[in-house]
Amino acid sequence: MKIISSVFKYLSPKEKKQSYLLSIYITIYLILELCSLSLFIPIIQLFFSNSQNEFLSQIYFLNNFDFQTQLILLLSILIIIYLIKNSVNAYLIFYKKRLLADMQINFSSRVFNYYLNQNYSFFLKTDKPEIIRNIGLLPGFIEILENFINVAIEIFIIIIFFSIIFYTDYNIGFV
Repeated sequence: MKIISSVFKYLSPKEKKQSYLLSIYITIYLILELCSLSLFIPIIQLFFSNSQNEFLSQIYFLNNFDFQTQLILLLSILIIIYLIKNSVNAYLIFYKKRLLADMQINFSSRVFNYYLNQNYSFFLKTDKPEIIRNIGLLPGFIEILENFINVAIEIFIIIIFFSIIFYTDYNIGFV
């Protein structure tokens, strides 16, 4: 958390607003991931049973259809949710890359302007490799930030996955 707060304080107000929007997009993506993963359980139950199970009888609008129509309907819903989830994921990746590229440009221009505004004696006292290193560190920093965001998303997906497993069958979760 310390790293996130230290990065967050150097962001411009526009970048802070965009990062809040990114977290909203990530939340929407995680909800869609939860929906898509939770639909697998009833579909797998349908494939391995030749009759209507208790899950389908709890869904009111499916009671009027026969078994084959229910199966087709659930598979269609699963495909639609996957298409929506993957579309949101594609936009999330695009938005994240654009935000991080804007951050890199902003940080690079700040560092560059800092060095441009220094007087000549500053450059005589400072090592040239240190200046070059400071300018060259920014792309690596943005890459680390992107990897951190990706790891956080994957950890949340794993937590959701295991939560679904424990919710559906507590005994299978410990096997």
